[in-house]
Amino acid sequence: MSNLREAYAATATASLEWSEQRERAIDRVAAAGLAPRLGMDLWRARYQLSLPSFRDAHQGLVELYQTRYKSESPDMACRLVDEALSEFLGPACTSCNGAKEMILDHLRIVCKTCEGSGLRRYSDFERARRMQVSLQRVRSINHKLSWLAGEMGTLDRAVNHAIARELERGIDYHLDLL
Repeated sequence: MSNLREAYAATATASLEWSEQRERAIDRVAAAGLAPRLGMDLWRARYQLSLPSFRDAHQGLVELYQTRYKSESPDMACRLVDEALSEFLGPACTSCNGAKEMILDHLRIVCKTCEGSGLRRYSDFERARRMQVSLQRVRSINHKLSWLAGEMGTLDRAVNHAIARELERGIDYHLDLL
């Protein structure tokens, strides 16, 4: 399946004229209209750096979180969503900036910080400091952060799938029937 994240992000500055011969930005914008709203808010916040979309994504994620974890205080729900969004929006390793490895002449050096994953690993200590809660509290809510991260990943993939389906980009349509 195609990764349309960069192509969609480019629509923010592209001409929206239509073409019968090739795919244009307007085609991606129209296809995005059929994607999940919260997923599109996440895409716009991450790939187009849209502050209004960030706010909408935050509000939508707080509502989603409170639907799942009804007994959580509104303040803690906001802190958890803030942290999860921060990690979603800044996933690259701070040492290699997501490159995973460097090649010097004929020598390949794998990033020691991320161990070649390209992803930043957030420690419980960092999370506690950023959320302004105790280390023990962070350890007790890590599964909730993981759940939020999973939901955001699912929404991200759902948007990519919806746009790819509308643009008829190599999707196995029989899977949609399952």
